[in-house]
Amino acid sequence: MNKLFPTLLSPLVIGKYVTKNRMESANAIPHFLQAAETYPAQDTIAYYESLAKNGAGIVTVSPYFGKAETQRKAPLPDVSRFPVFDRDDPSVENYMSLIAEIIKFYGAIPCIGVRPDEPPGYNVVGGKVAWDQHEEAEEGKELTEALIEEMLEDIRDRTRYLWRNGFQMASIPLGYGCCLASRFMDSGLNTRTDKFGGSLENRCRFALMECKAVKEACPNVLLEIIVSGEMPGMTLEETIAFVKMAEPWVDVVQIRADTCMNSHPTGFNSARHEYAVIPYAKAFKAAGVKALVEVVGGFHDPYDMEKYLSEGVCDLISMGRSYICDPEYGKKLEAGNVEDIIPCVRCNKCHMQNETGPWLNVCSVNPIHGLEPHLAHMIDSSGQKKRVAVIGGGPAGMAAAIFAAKKGHTVDLFEKSDRLGGQLNHADYTSFKWPLKDFKDWMIRQLDRKGVALHLNTYPDPEELQKGQYDAVFAALGAGPTVLPIPGSDGPDIRYAMEVYGREQQLGQNVIIVGGAETGTETALYLCECGHHVTVVSRQNDIAPDCDRIHYREVFVDACHAAEDAGTLDFILEAGTTAVTGTSVTYTDRDGVSRTIAADSVIMSSGSTSRQQEALAYADCAPTFRLLGDCNHVSNMQAAIRSGFAAAALL
Repeated sequence: MNKLFPTLLSPLVIGKYVTKNRMESANAIPHFLQAAETYPAQDTIAYYESLAKNGAGIVTVSPYFGKAETQRKAPLPDVSRFPVFDRDDPSVENYMSLIAEIIKFYGAIPCIGVRPDEPPGYNVVGGKVAWDQHEEAEEGKELTEALIEEMLEDIRDRTRYLWRNGFQMASIPLGYGCCLASRFMDSGLNTRTDKFGGSLENRCRFALMECKAVKEACPNVLLEIIVSGEMPGMTLEETIAFVKMAEPWVDVVQIRADTCMNSHPTGFNSARHEYAVIPYAKAFKAAGVKALVEVVGGFHDPYDMEKYLSEGVCDLISMGRSYICDPEYGKKLEAGNVEDIIPCVRCNKCHMQNETGPWLNVCSVNPIHGLEPHLAHMIDSSGQKKRVAVIGGGPAGMAAAIFAAKKGHTVDLFEKSDRLGGQLNHADYTSFKWPLKDFKDWMIRQLDRKGVALHLNTYPDPEELQKGQYDAVFAALGAGPTVLPIPGSDGPDIRYAMEVYGREQQLGQNVIIVGGAETGTETALYLCECGHHVTVVSRQNDIAPDCDRIHYREVFVDACHAAEDAGTLDFILEAGTTAVTGTSVTYTDRDGVSRTIAADSVIMSSGSTSRQQEALAYADCAPTFRLLGDCNHVSNMQAAIRSGFAAAALL
């Protein structure tokens, strides 16, 4: 028995099977694992293997089974790039069987998501239907009983497919109104007058028929259903009533938060050790739900998970991002090395970086995510122990130092200020940046745990550094603020966004921020929290258009609107700034009219400029020299940490 986590790491009997622990990998998949293959490519197989190897007791495979030409025309850029498997090709089953066998090799239960193909152009009751809110809706057709039966036969076929290929569990996604069966349950959508409309029992009939169809097709398959704590158009009590109706066929009910955004928590809509789904789990248990109760949504701290499991709040915990941000999560958990588990910053970049590419799977804190199957031939290190100097204590420099020391090299880290963290230090001051602060603090602790020699308040002279006889020098000097060619922007009273964190008391009550990208907008929210009134002047036509859009932007913009409603934040969009002083900003509005607004303080948020030339002064200080992070190319934390890892890995 594991002394730290005796419940979390204990086996659990589910039907005829026993899972090795109480953890499941969520029904989620990195969107860009493979390209045009209509079968599981090697990167996809390797990903599911890593989940089983990394401690998941149940591994959920979530492919899209259908016609590739239909999926590739999806209007959403990530959806159109999902892996697509051709269920009609018998040879695809070779790889599906292999995935299940690999998962079972590691003592895990292979599970697969099942949902029937939905006939295009149909919805619950007719009316307007569209892929998403940005697409022009078309007139929909009411789903007939004959088509419902076709969909039920499809789910039976999918269940038989998974069973003959070695999968032991099926998962039906019903949360958030994501499929037709769950939209039938929504009282706001379902106005049918037949046996599928009206009463709660009628509205739930289609979903219950799906559950029954799975067990009819393969009685020995375990069945999990995924529900929102409060399904759309239903109360919590009605959701629980539905689950109880489904219990004759359901082994596990996985509960997610009430909305998709809350089930993918960020720093804006979550707090340490608090989980939106827990009240729902307690309500399900109190109501006497007999199926095993599983929770999902932001679980990463094993002490929290042990607490809820041991107290009987839930029986299982499902995770997605935990297995992505730490490729050794399960290994560290079983060994009790909790301090070494990489914190998740809840940025949701693992879903998608942006809507314009590149189409890569990335994680802000795990530099090997998306590269794992290729690292063996990418890394060709010398195997010799070396002396390494890292200049700069930001994310790139700390990552290089940590990974180099982990490989056994002797590392000196030089930081010119009195604290480590670089630009991550702004997270110390903002309530919604607590996940980033936790990660920054974790990196600092890792430097000590890995034996890195720290030299704070030290900016080494290149000639002096040469005398140190280092084998490698990594320059991670970061970037400084860009001074725009706007009259007055270089004035002595002008401040820049990253310089005001922790110094907000030096600002006047009314503040103008020039620049409405993500950095400027976050700075505005921070200053609003500190009691200032902030006006953001932006040439963009939207709030923070560079902000990550998948499971992040919505809550970010909601926070902005809340500050607007509170009267502490204003936006002036489509405004081209033409001049600034320490107390005013002149801009041209969308109609071409020049206007001037006054404030007590003016802040520029105009991007960053690499300290590349400054860093190149160290190029001759050692046989191996690398520029890391922003001082090579201004980007983001994910790119900075990957650059630090790459430099260390290639030593």
